[in-house]
Amino acid sequence: MSRSMVKRSLVLIAVVLSGGLLAAACGGGGDELLIARSFFQAARFDDRTSLGNMSLVPFTPQDDGIASSPGVDFVGEEERRALQMVELNQALAETRDAETTFRADKKMYQDTNEELITLAIESGREGEDPSNADIRRAAQAWTGRTGERVERNNNAGRREHFNGIRDSWSTQVADEREWARKVSEAQNALNNERRIVDVSLYDFVRDSPEAIEVIEFGGELVTKQFTVSANVTKDDVEEERTMCFTIQKADLHAVPMPSAEEEGEMTEGTVEGRWIITSIDKTSNAPCEGHEAAD
Repeated sequence: MSRSMVKRSLVLIAVVLSGGLLAAACGGGGDELLIARSFFQAARFDDRTSLGNMSLVPFTPQDDGIASSPGVDFVGEEERRALQMVELNQALAETRDAETTFRADKKMYQDTNEELITLAIESGREGEDPSNADIRRAAQAWTGRTGERVERNNNAGRREHFNGIRDSWSTQVADEREWARKVSEAQNALNNERRIVDVSLYDFVRDSPEAIEVIEFGGELVTKQFTVSANVTKDDVEEERTMCFTIQKADLHAVPMPSAEEEGEMTEGTVEGRWIITSIDKTSNAPCEGHEAAD
């Protein structure tokens, strides 16, 4: 980071902290007002490091304007739900294991019936059924390699055997795609569940003396909404705008951490993450749902 960026970030932090202390002293929204002020200040100066630590959504001067003098009109109740990372990680592992077993069985089937499957693939690519002669040659090559013989070693019997191999192979190819989809779906579900956790607890995981893998712990995802009013200037036009902020944080339970009572010892406790802005309604110009009564 350049000296100018460091200096600008330090100035920004000083402005944000002084603004937050003033807000807390005046009772004007507390933590929520500090979050809003910090966010709008970072957005105004395009402080991407600060923005990345506090928000998953942008507010750019070019697209959204510059917000100033924010105030918090109403703060909703916290909503909590249990994190599902442990369960989703287990589901992903089980799905991957099942896919691995399927792929091994499919490979064994392919190796066992290599000649007939190759013929099925080539004829399918050409869009034509193979001739009796092609099937006979493939069956003979298969017999020569494996020592096995088609049960009815005539044209009708060999074709019936070939059709069975081809149909089974087509089914396995389709099943392979389905297993890949299931693994991707399970991975996406886990990624979506831990997305907020990774950002909310980034500092703790980074600074922890023990290696922490967040998906190994249970906890809660906490969600809260608050209504913000601010003056927004865009294209030299200033207007008062009302926005609904959604913030979330993760709390993890039974996390190993240094003991506060015995030096050098570890204990377990709950770790509270920092609030992350996950949504801003910038277009409705209305309070959060259920906040109208505060007007």
